Amino acid sequence: EINHYAPGMVQVYPTRGCPLSCTFCVVPTYYGGHGKSHRSHRCRDVEDVCDEIEYLAFKYGASFGGCYFNEEAHNANVEWLVQFCEALIRRGLNKYQFDAMCGYWPMTEELVNIMARAGYKQIRFGVESTAAVVGKTIGKTMHLDKLERFMGWCKAAGVKCYGTFQIGAPGSTEGTDRQTLADLARWRRLDLMQKWQVSTSTPQPGTPFYEQCKREGWLVTEDINLYDGIRAVVNYPEYSAEQIQRVRMAA
Repeated sequence: EINHYAPGMVQVYPTRGCPLSCTFCVVPTYYGGHGKSHRSHRCRDVEDVCDEIEYLAFKYGASFGGCYFNEEAHNANVEWLVQFCEALIRRGLNKYQFDAMCGYWPMTEELVNIMARAGYKQIRFGVESTAAVVGKTIGKTMHLDKLERFMGWCKAAGVKCYGTFQIGAPGSTEGTDRQTLADLARWRRLDLMQKWQVSTSTPQPGTPFYEQCKREGWLVTEDINLYDGIRAVVNYPEYSAEQIQRVRMAA
């Protein structure tokens, strides 16, 4: 994968599911249904995951660089993650490099520091939008001050930050999206965020976002082949698909 932290990284899945229920996300639909997503998150035995990492290191030898924990919310269970980090350190597996998809909401400075000691070199997390109104609409509360503190902890610990953003999410306007991009540019200047991806918000079938778009008549097309996260397929009354596409291209 082009955005892996380093060459030779293998995707590994120590946990699955997510306790959140963001309206745009397919994860609750896939793992338990919106309204039941808090039940979907589960964690593997930490020693079992360490055994798998050791097996991969043996199998691939010098070409093995580490693991990308490509989950939905690697850090949703903080107690489990601390135990996992301690096991990585105890077993000497922190000599490898780890990259993980997390949420910033459970993070503390202490957790970032133990992850750094355990070999984590990059943490990915969804920002979506820095506008509080968008966070409220999509069911993902935005705490901008905590997000910036978290990135500061990562910078101090030597852990890179990788943010994901959406243009045209429910509740957004051209103004809120351009402010989000301005915040991203500021974080880049401050070296708080080293990698990022900006996608066009896309209503995947089965999600509350998709049902809302169908109900309100906002869909430009129902051709699923065009739902690629690049092309705008939603036309809001106050924020057209053309505007969304223009902001996305500016990003």
